[in-house]
Amino acid sequence: MAARSMDHTQWLAKLVAFDTTSRNSNLELIHYCKDYLEGLGVKCTLLHNAERNKANLWATLPGDGGVTKGGIILSGHTDVVPVDGQKWDSDPFTLTERDGKLYGRGTSDMKGFVAVCMSLAPELLKMRRAKPIHFAWSYDEEVSCLGGMELAEYARDHDVRAEGCIIGEPTGMTVVIAHKGTSHFWVRVRGKAAHSSFALTGESCNAIDYATKLITKLREIAEEYRRNGTRHDFQVPFSTLSTNLISGGNASNTVPAECEFLFEFRALPNETVSKMMQQVRSYVETQLLPAMKAEFEDAEIVITPRMKHRRLRAVRRRPSPSWHAPLTMITRFGRKLLHGGGPLQWDCRRTNRDMRTPWRGHTLCE
Repeated sequence: MAARSMDHTQWLAKLVAFDTTSRNSNLELIHYCKDYLEGLGVKCTLLHNAERNKANLWATLPGDGGVTKGGIILSGHTDVVPVDGQKWDSDPFTLTERDGKLYGRGTSDMKGFVAVCMSLAPELLKMRRAKPIHFAWSYDEEVSCLGGMELAEYARDHDVRAEGCIIGEPTGMTVVIAHKGTSHFWVRVRGKAAHSSFALTGESCNAIDYATKLITKLREIAEEYRRNGTRHDFQVPFSTLSTNLISGGNASNTVPAECEFLFEFRALPNETVSKMMQQVRSYVETQLLPAMKAEFEDAEIVITPRMKHRRLRAVRRRPSPSWHAPLTMITRFGRKLLHGGGPLQWDCRRTNRDMRTPWRGHTLCE
């Protein structure tokens, strides 16, 4: 399609109108952005998921002489969280202005940033660019971050070697330069079912009982991180470990044969998943599982990684890094930054979806 210039609010209205809740496809939005950029002469690449119902968009605005290596990545996700069960005063997928505020699902997290970038594309193309600017729009950030990991792999495989990446998450206009690593593990505990009248008789093995023993051990490890672990200037300054989902049993009068639960580890840069898991597996193999097998020979405990986000290595590392470096780099682009507090203020973005982000005369509200 021919590229039709739109301002940031027009772009935001268009993007909000695409219902890209994570359970849905984002292809219509992605193709809309792709067609627009290609109409401006920008080369675009789509990276589809396995089912080909979602895609990332990578687009490069070359630097002087057509250079495509280095430069800055501007990155945002295109999916949004559900509106199910929420009370809205307006259609969440129709951008609505009230009292200087713009309402709609995804306005701040994070279609607002994507809209600004897309609206600035024509202006950026007219500017002299010593180095390229890369747009990287991802899918499924709200549920798995698979799209973001694929984009990082694409940047690595194509030797992009960007000097920095600006991710337009809603951080209250505070510069945030790091997140903790995140790992999720599913645990399946299998014992032996029996009528509850046969509990502790050798005829049963209660999977929930043994699952809770492991959960208690996880809490002990978590307390150790809180008391004696590495410290960093995050809002939560230590690594965290918590059990967040659990299911088991099928009747009030039956000893449960199975129990499943999920635990999550959020690690600081100097802590490793392998160190944490070594403690967990040692406890399971030397204490918990032998106790289960004494009751039921075929008992088992299976721990499966569900999701692991490593710190991305696609951005070239600088010698003697300083948290002031991102501020220095951005001010080289002629933008003044006001900042305060510590360099690593957040574990992850705020969970409060009623974010209010100042934005070109409006406030973005979800």
